[in-house]
Amino acid sequence: MRILIFLSAAVLAAGHLASQTPIHSGPVRTFHTAVGGQTVARDGQGYLYVIYRDQFNHPTSTQNDIAVGRSTDGGKTWDMKWQTGFAANAVGDAGNLSPNLAIDGQGNLHCAWHHQVATQSRPPRTIRYNRYDAALKTWGSEVTLTATARYEIPAPVLVVDSANHVWIIHGTSGWRCTVQKSDKPYASGLKFTAVTPAFTTPGTCQKMDLVIDALDRVHVSYYSTSSGATVHHQWLDPAAAKPVWSTAVPLGNNNGQADYYSSLAADLVGNVYIVYGVDVQGGKTGDPFWELRKWDGQAQKWSSPVPVYKTTRAQYKPGGKDNDSRVVSAACDETTGEVYFVYRNFDTGEFLLGRWHDGDAAPTTFARLMNTGTLPLNSLNYFLYPQLRGTLFPAFNRTSIGLDLIYTVGDQTAPTPNYTLYYDPFPVGSLSSTGIAKIGTTFALDLSAFQDGGMAYVTALSLTGLTPGLPIDRRLVPLVADDLFLLTAQNKVPVLFQNFQGVLSKSGTARCSIAIPSLPALVSLNFYAAYLTYPGGPKGVKTISSPFTFTITK
Repeated sequence: MRILIFLSAAVLAAGHLASQTPIHSGPVRTFHTAVGGQTVARDGQGYLYVIYRDQFNHPTSTQNDIAVGRSTDGGKTWDMKWQTGFAANAVGDAGNLSPNLAIDGQGNLHCAWHHQVATQSRPPRTIRYNRYDAALKTWGSEVTLTATARYEIPAPVLVVDSANHVWIIHGTSGWRCTVQKSDKPYASGLKFTAVTPAFTTPGTCQKMDLVIDALDRVHVSYYSTSSGATVHHQWLDPAAAKPVWSTAVPLGNNNGQADYYSSLAADLVGNVYIVYGVDVQGGKTGDPFWELRKWDGQAQKWSSPVPVYKTTRAQYKPGGKDNDSRVVSAACDETTGEVYFVYRNFDTGEFLLGRWHDGDAAPTTFARLMNTGTLPLNSLNYFLYPQLRGTLFPAFNRTSIGLDLIYTVGDQTAPTPNYTLYYDPFPVGSLSSTGIAKIGTTFALDLSAFQDGGMAYVTALSLTGLTPGLPIDRRLVPLVADDLFLLTAQNKVPVLFQNFQGVLSKSGTARCSIAIPSLPALVSLNFYAAYLTYPGGPKGVKTISSPFTFTITK
């Protein structure tokens, strides 16, 4: 461990250029429908889950369903029909819309969505919920949380606190919202009760997001027409002697142009971050722009807005029709307070992944998702519905483990618009292998941190797993400090673990290898790997890679 003692102050490195990986496309109209909260989650084994909306029999059908897809190999391949059958649709129903997903500390999945009863112009809707028990590998009995809400009911958002209670915000009739909490940890009873005191807003409540901070305070952001048509924030400390919801604070420019969707994230020291759009409502005339803020957990107030991106109304509204404003998502490296956010660049037609830390003069670009289609740069709804994975609780779903992005590419120039769901990983540093880990062979691991050329690196393995992870200053190496970790990090057996310490090439790459003994007892064992880079001296750790998992075979 001596090598790690000298790795001090954390300075997060820029990420690599990711490649688009379609995870679902074809004859059905399938697309991500995030409007707050999470639709992608990660469990303690590193499995990824995504909940999405699926319009089956497209283009002849207008009926929708939702499903959960799962990847057991870090997003390389997906079983997109891992779970289906939510809320059986009667003939004539519009189906299920606006799903959200949360995961708790036992790996149980929590799902909530709209069920739209009919296809009339203003149909009644219900909010429904179900739960997957990870230990029993079974789903519960679907329950209805709001039975008779009107058509304008806002979408539900789920989140889990440190005690594994599940919180949900969802709409009621009349453009209002309610916040509920599961009666039992892990929502094992499939029952929720409205929070006391009741959540109230000074006006309408739409397009919400929900996050729990490090002190289990509950934060809500939402669009409201009170105090101007803008994004508002309120919070509650349930552990206070007399809990009370804070006064609603408007965050946008409050000029009546309408600011819609927002995305919240929280760090380990009690701060909260938000990214939101300004002047993005259809029919308005002002130029749309996006900005972010930090809520200081000690001072309990918001910072001044930090500009993220601005476009012209002409670009945002090609042919007189607005693009969908669901084009931003935020996540936070919980251990550093580094904020990551993705947004649509209407100048180039691409998604940009940016990053910002309190004290930075301006955000910087972390990675780009290039416009690979044939559509014009500002084509309507080409890139939309981004969702960065990451929640403070449970620890194995944190952003600091590595960035995962789900988003949609849509072509609305076609007579019957089609959408494709994409997955992109954005690790802080990448670790991969093209080989097969067989006994009696040498298995190579490829390191890549393209902005770290010439820096020293340390690679380590773990048998125990990826979480809870090893803190280095304010960040997290996604490994457990077991005996194997100590052997590899300290370079104790260089004959077996070759080049586990060294220097990256000028292009920021390196290769280390494992001389796997010819021992049948090793077959089927899972190994976990990660690396970090450091410039030496007082500058400390620069890059911490995403985790990589492999299994020994014959």
